[in-house]
Amino acid sequence: MKKNTGITLFINNFLGVNLPVLFEIMEEISAFEIVKKKRHLFFEGDKGENFYFLISGKIKLFKISPVGKDVVVKIVTPGEIFAEIIIIEDQYPVNALALEESNLLKINGKKFLKFITSNSELNKKFMFILLQRIKTLLSRLEIVGTENVEERLIHYLSDLAVKHGDEFELPISKGELASLLFTSPETISRTFARLKEKGLIDVCGKKIIVKNLTDS
Repeated sequence: MKKNTGITLFINNFLGVNLPVLFEIMEEISAFEIVKKKRHLFFEGDKGENFYFLISGKIKLFKISPVGKDVVVKIVTPGEIFAEIIIIEDQYPVNALALEESNLLKINGKKFLKFITSNSELNKKFMFILLQRIKTLLSRLEIVGTENVEERLIHYLSDLAVKHGDEFELPISKGELASLLFTSPETISRTFARLKEKGLIDVCGKKIIVKNLTDS
């Protein structure tokens, strides 16, 4: 049942095409997997053949800096795919760690590519998705290079507000958020306090209430 649910969510979220043959193909080329909290799914440089769709849980994608610190590339939340580079490559470019117990759909990249390239509609849809993800990554790199920490945090919270409304819980810890925004946990805490003092947000533990970030 969990695998079927994952396949259905994957098809609805990313392909949007209700074809019986698509479900059948996905059943053949995918598997359901549970990863326990604090367990690695793969390491940077590992050879592999599968990309993943996260059904539930939370996955941290990160690299190790020359001085041995984790540099967070992305925190994957339910409904997202990751490691899709494996469709055209045979090595994972990052490390993947489960921040909590996670249910995943593991999809064979080469078999998936072979199938979608035989269907022009699916091929166009999936290529568009990948292009959007590349644009998002480039945008994040640009933000890191041009914005200060307060601006980065406002940008991050604004994106969450668009997805979840003006009241939401942070999907990651402040320590993980600091790494994601290329700063320190102390600086993140001070920045949250500054945004609260300015009346832009209210903070109650992990719960954030957005007031008028657009006016900042």
